Amino acid sequence: MIVKRSKGVTLVELLVSIAVAVIVLGAVFQSYLAILKPQIQESKISESFIGSGMAFEILRKDIELAGFGLPWDMNGKTYSEAASSGSFTPNPTVFNDATSQVPRAIVFSDNGNTNASNSDVLVIKSTIASWNAEAMQWGYLYNDGGSVSYQPLSPEAGSSGYFSVLDVNKKLVDYKYQSTNFPLPSSGGIYLAYGLASVSPRMPFNRVDYYLKRPTNNFPEKCSNSSYLLYRSTINHGDGRRNEQPIMNCVLDFQVAFALDTNGDGDIDSWVSQEANYPNNAKDIREEVLEVRVFILHQSGQKDMGYTQSLDTCADDTKGIVIGDTATGELKCVHLSNEDRHYRWIVSTLTINTLNLKSRER
Repeated sequence: MIVKRSKGVTLVELLVSIAVAVIVLGAVFQSYLAILKPQIQESKISESFIGSGMAFEILRKDIELAGFGLPWDMNGKTYSEAASSGSFTPNPTVFNDATSQVPRAIVFSDNGNTNASNSDVLVIKSTIASWNAEAMQWGYLYNDGGSVSYQPLSPEAGSSGYFSVLDVNKKLVDYKYQSTNFPLPSSGGIYLAYGLASVSPRMPFNRVDYYLKRPTNNFPEKCSNSSYLLYRSTINHGDGRRNEQPIMNCVLDFQVAFALDTNGDGDIDSWVSQEANYPNNAKDIREEVLEVRVFILHQSGQKDMGYTQSLDTCADDTKGIVIGDTATGELKCVHLSNEDRHYRWIVSTLTINTLNLKSRER
């Protein structure tokens, strides 16, 4: 009896089949990567917009409320502000007002932050320039048959912590009152009360500083090595130190410009972006600053070797990214390295009306 063997697969045929399969799978995988890469990039861009949107709203609110609750007359009272620190350039004390001086609502340094690409530093002063529950309280006091009554006007209806108390002309009475020892207004008198802090305050307002800085640890890997984080820092009432809080990643530059009404007619007369041309006292800032524009040059998404950032022609005929607009003019020309041109850079502009200073009719 003869048994007929079925023909098997030779080694050569097996290797050829594997090679064909590898080629086909490789082509499929490359197609998958080609589809996936834009989706990843779009996802990173979306994350950037979400994060930047939150930072913009925080910044907008701080500027809108600049000057809220500030005294216009110190009434002989003194205070302390930010403590000196060698960790920052410029030093936080640069933005302090004199101990008996009426506080300025908005202070800034143009191209003064030499540790961060000569970006601007913006400082906002108001009683509400803090995220603590006490600063969210404000209202008025009145004489209620020989005793003091506090009428809250804010959504936070409590009266805990320390308050700054002003008369109706915004003359400071004191800034270390608690609900248990509010001053008694004269018969028919009314005082304004603004919450400050849970501890004894060092100043009759809260303060928030905006600046760029690169942290020593935990810098986001997706960010360009040329970029920084945008920080929002309150001033601690206990020791005058900055309480740092990063609010936006991958920022290359931060610039500020101010619209001024110098003749009192309610219209913009000029735009300034240099300290030398900015009002130098609290009264002039209240009366002249109508609008603030903030320009933030920031990264969108992550590095993409298949992308090259387009450049503008700057005022000096060099190529870079222009920060500014038709109203403010060119505030700065930022030049990019070859590596940085493989990132997508966006200049976001915030136009903010000052609600607690002299507002323009709109």
